[in-house]
Amino acid sequence: MRRRRILSRTIVLGGFSVLAAICSGLSLKTGLQEILSKLIRYSKYMPAEKIYVHLDRSLYAAGEDIWFSSYIINTYEPKAGAFSEIIYVELLDSKSQLIDRKIVHVADGIAAGDFKLSDQLADGNYTIRAYTNYLKNFGESWFFQKSIAIHSTKENEPASQENQTAPKINLQFFPEGGTFLPGIENRIALKATNENGEDVAVKGKIIDSDKKFVTSFESIHAGMGMIKLIPKPNSSYTAIIKTVVDSIMYPLPKVDEEGFNLRVTDLGKTIKVAVVTTSKRLIDRDVYLIIQSNGTPHFSARGTLANGSLVTYVKKELFPSGVAQVTMLDEFLIPQCERLVFVNHFDSPKISISFNKDSYQKREKIVVNGTVTNLKGHPVAGHFSMSVFDSDKIKDMEEYPSTIESTFLLTADLKGIIHNPGYYLKDTLQSTKYHLDLLMMTHGWRRFTWKNVLNDSLPQLSFIPEKGLSLSGKVGRPGSKKKNQYSGVKILTPDGYLIMVKTDDLGEF
Repeated sequence: MRRRRILSRTIVLGGFSVLAAICSGLSLKTGLQEILSKLIRYSKYMPAEKIYVHLDRSLYAAGEDIWFSSYIINTYEPKAGAFSEIIYVELLDSKSQLIDRKIVHVADGIAAGDFKLSDQLADGNYTIRAYTNYLKNFGESWFFQKSIAIHSTKENEPASQENQTAPKINLQFFPEGGTFLPGIENRIALKATNENGEDVAVKGKIIDSDKKFVTSFESIHAGMGMIKLIPKPNSSYTAIIKTVVDSIMYPLPKVDEEGFNLRVTDLGKTIKVAVVTTSKRLIDRDVYLIIQSNGTPHFSARGTLANGSLVTYVKKELFPSGVAQVTMLDEFLIPQCERLVFVNHFDSPKISISFNKDSYQKREKIVVNGTVTNLKGHPVAGHFSMSVFDSDKIKDMEEYPSTIESTFLLTADLKGIIHNPGYYLKDTLQSTKYHLDLLMMTHGWRRFTWKNVLNDSLPQLSFIPEKGLSLSGKVGRPGSKKKNQYSGVKILTPDGYLIMVKTDDLGEF
């Protein structure tokens, strides 16, 4: 595994002394250099794994087969191969109850399998979930999940219309950077979902603690929207939305007495990062900036809050495509604000498919030619899978479903359910970019905590990466309590190997 080195080339940009992490040479500020080293060490110890499962389609009938191909990468060093070599792929019903589980072995980053569906399955929506034993250290938020539909062959009873009530709305507010400061304009993203986690369109108004109208708001895409607000000190704010039943009130986050405000703006080839404080105590103090992707720092800087603010511009070319995390630390190197941004260089391999004819007769042989190239048109080696189905009869449940690109670059780094993930990478329109930025502000990125990094505490893994399947058992005789000590056990593997083991003094192996 190659070693990463930290660069320190110092330039002055908008009040920042920029310390870009490129290669070792000059000296960084000791504290900041130490943090970067700790971050790299932590990420190397606990690299992020990302899984994508390619299904042959998204609509099935009870009794059919679900065929799948799984792809897994280690994001810290993708070329080093997968961290885990066993993937668990599960089929869950609408109540998240396990129906079936497949354990597949990874070879060269891929694994394949299938589910044989029972012909007794009920009509409804189901979920395909995939994870490794290692991923359980981070919680189910990082598992791959995709919804599918299964149609029952049995007649379904009509759903009861009794006791139906208006859906509950969960409305959340996310101040940019995580702080809500008085006296300056704050950008606050909002996200509205129903009790099933589905996006909900909302609109309403904001009132202050004196019940005076402040501003109105409205979601603009997938239950998300933006509010710009200048809060007053010692005041609180409440959002009110009206439903068909009544009005519902939601408190906005508490206004901080003092602190920092972090604002990030996408300017095309660069991102603008602005830090502001309203506290006289914090004026002319140093702050630090670290921008990293998948635990690898690509940019770091220090600067002074001259007159309470500073601005810097960072080139996107420093970062790989995907989600980047901007973290601002105070003079004591304690993280105070965070913000996600998405960088897209559109450098994913390009796939071209052609056929030998425009139309075919029933059961006629189809010849498919495919090429995969990089941006320079050079061939790209890899593993690929293709599904063929009647698109007139089978439609995906989402207009812009997940792809391996949207999964590895976007959704695998975000918590929560992302509907129509392919939408955010479909084009370069300003409206799409704006909706993507709202997604960054409303879905927190917490693959690690800075506290663990700064304390240089490498947590004990509760679930270790699996490099193969483990098999254990006990040998006995029917109706007898006698232990078969030191008995020989022969195990035949699917690829034809014969393994010989012996039981221990308890008859176990």
